[in-house]
Amino acid sequence: MCRRVKMMKHNKMLSSLQSMNSMDETNVSISSHSYYTLIAKILSVKLGFNDLAGDGEDEVEEVRNVIVSLSVDGTLDGASQSHVTKSIHMQNFKSSSIPEHNYEFDLTGDIFKILMSIKLYQKIDPKQGDELANAQQMGSSFVDLSSVLQAGGEKIVLSRLTSHFINSNASQEIQLELKLLPKSSDFEFSYLEGNPLLKKAGYVFSLNGILSPSSFVQLKEFNVKRGLYITLQDLQYERKELFETRGFTSHRARSIDGARTYTVHKFKITESEGRRMLIASLDGLHDLESSITSVPHTGVQVVDAFLNRLEVMLVLDDGGGRYLHEILNVKGNVPEQHVSIILRQVLHALDYLHSRKMRIHNDIHPSNLLVLRSGEVRLSGFWFSSKTQTSQSQRFAGRYGYMAPERLLGLECGFASDVWSVGMLTLELLLGRPFFDTSELYDAKSIFEFKKHIVEENSPSLSRQEYSEGLCLFVDACLIKNIKLRATVPGLRSKEFITKYEALQNSFFGRWANRQQVLKYFEMKGS
Repeated sequence: MCRRVKMMKHNKMLSSLQSMNSMDETNVSISSHSYYTLIAKILSVKLGFNDLAGDGEDEVEEVRNVIVSLSVDGTLDGASQSHVTKSIHMQNFKSSSIPEHNYEFDLTGDIFKILMSIKLYQKIDPKQGDELANAQQMGSSFVDLSSVLQAGGEKIVLSRLTSHFINSNASQEIQLELKLLPKSSDFEFSYLEGNPLLKKAGYVFSLNGILSPSSFVQLKEFNVKRGLYITLQDLQYERKELFETRGFTSHRARSIDGARTYTVHKFKITESEGRRMLIASLDGLHDLESSITSVPHTGVQVVDAFLNRLEVMLVLDDGGGRYLHEILNVKGNVPEQHVSIILRQVLHALDYLHSRKMRIHNDIHPSNLLVLRSGEVRLSGFWFSSKTQTSQSQRFAGRYGYMAPERLLGLECGFASDVWSVGMLTLELLLGRPFFDTSELYDAKSIFEFKKHIVEENSPSLSRQEYSEGLCLFVDACLIKNIKLRATVPGLRSKEFITKYEALQNSFFGRWANRQQVLKYFEMKGS
């Protein structure tokens, strides 16, 4: 009977994924899972004590430095896995500073026999770190995870903790949001883009990495020989998201030994937008990877792609570099000769994509340009990219401040839209900030006014008194509103502003960028 209930719940948890099979452009098949991931989020903590502080008072109005510890037995290595929160400030018996964080546990074994332990602590010395050795246990409780499974895999749990104080009138409650997700052994995408006669590409992901197509598998084997083999357990995330939108987040990560840095793109495969962005990213990277034998590296290097719960995690090799927007945050504006070095590499990559692969990038932006220490600039961020044959998907993509007028109007877009974005990129490099402030575009009215401004007002331009004539002409050629008159990428590559500095090596820009990083480090250290 227990096994029958268990299978019924499994089917219920997988139904949302299996419903994706009905989509025309995507076929998804999920094999039977082998273990679970538990995601726990603390919603609230409530305390009610008589004389918690031991000062003879009947009521405590404020309690500081409360710590919650969550532990689960039955993890992947067979041991207990724990997560400890940062200090929580309590006021009027209610939590006022709950950490916005999800605590994850990888589970194995019989889920009907696994319990989650909840323990509440108060720090003895607030000046010490959030260590349980420096805390007094206040109460404890258990949650039967089978109840989460029986609820369909998601449940709000209110747990009343047993007090560890003599005063029996003390009460402690913690409210948790628990999600129990099956981990699949593999996951298969079959994708038809536009007319099936034009292209057919299949991607297969597993917990151990990408399994298809063969070009990515061969690249992964090549990375293994270079010592770049990693697993999900080898990654440590360094900071908050680089970029986030519906169905997708981007993170920076580092190997456990600190030797290498990576960019990790997480795509939610339960959302149509996440699946679309995943396929576009892989297709775009595949187009550049296939150019390795014919032209210098122009794109970021794929390390692997893993299926992790209901996400595909695409791992890219940073090569010790930084994204261009990070350099702008340190230095500000970029001198003309360095702008020329950056742009000639961007144009080189776009020329290959446009002429050889018929692909539009759709999101040329400093956050999608990786700068290596050598000064090489590599193209990334293909999640909005598209083939020219699929104009419908091109119409509205990218960031408002970089969108061409035809894109803002919802018209069909082509290679000329990338040229407009190159012009806006040039302005941001020279100014050290975006030309348009889009931070206030939060409602339909403000977005409409911005679109109206771009379409009706004169195109952005540079002052001839502050910048060279060749640079001004380059920007003007990019930002012509009439797409038939706007410059092409090959035309931009032959512009005087680009050819004038062609004798300067990429390393010239690399030394400048790295020097600014060192100076910023010592400035921060001195402060």
